[in-house]
Amino acid sequence: MRKIEDYENKMIHNGKRNERFVLIPCDYCGEGVWKKWHSRIRNGDPQYCNKECFDAWQRYKSKKAQEKENVNFYWDRKRWIARWRENGKVKSTTKAKWLWEKYNGKVPKNWVVTYIDENPENCELDNLRLMARGERTSMVMMGHTHSETAKRKMSESHKGKKLSKEHKKKISQWTKSRWEDGTFGSEEHLKKLSNSLKGKNNPNYIDGRSIKPYSRDFYNMRLDIRERDGNMCKACDRKIKGLQGHIHHVDGDKLNNDPYNLVLLCATCHRRVHNDSEKMNPMILIFRSMLKY
Repeated sequence: MRKIEDYENKMIHNGKRNERFVLIPCDYCGEGVWKKWHSRIRNGDPQYCNKECFDAWQRYKSKKAQEKENVNFYWDRKRWIARWRENGKVKSTTKAKWLWEKYNGKVPKNWVVTYIDENPENCELDNLRLMARGERTSMVMMGHTHSETAKRKMSESHKGKKLSKEHKKKISQWTKSRWEDGTFGSEEHLKKLSNSLKGKNNPNYIDGRSIKPYSRDFYNMRLDIRERDGNMCKACDRKIKGLQGHIHHVDGDKLNNDPYNLVLLCATCHRRVHNDSEKMNPMILIFRSMLKY
């Protein structure tokens, strides 16, 4: 804002009309221009040397008003929203994300800005933090149960869906890492398995034997057993592709990893060995009779 003392020594007096003029710089081009001394100049309002400068300033101001810095905030019943105009289009995001990007840079892909105290009304910068989208989703969904309708729709959407080789590779790496860090086979993991398999009506329970963990030697021997048996099911002589078959313990003891106690079976035959089934061939009866439980 202009100050009166900046122009007191530059005022001139027009004796005929009894008017005072002051030399001030144009707010757009900066060139000096004589203006009548009145309340607008005293209050520091913008002044321009001609209409061209005024129009140019209006265009500049209109363009500047569309930038992301000139944002409006409003509450949408759940959180604060930031809205602005850019290239003639209205854009919006959360106030938390807008503040984070203003002071800390752009938010990376698959990351979200969350509130430390879980209060969306508190958008102070000290209350904001970055969190992976998957981790945030897990926190929100913890303790949430899907309805039967939602479960049915999810089942229908995944029916017939084939996983890509890259997806299968990621699942394999994830499973291997869980065995290496001790997540699988831990007491907590066994407790979860026990709770999921409890009940005499569950054919996989078998007095709790099915929840006992395999040893690490077993996982190292599986490929050797597949190669030894020529990727053929020992019960039905069916060709097994890739890792679709199962390595079966002949005597039912998971800790007995002697090569003579391990055979390759297809998933169907392996299920029939351990469960009661009307359809079976003599080899399945032989394998079932060799179980020691």
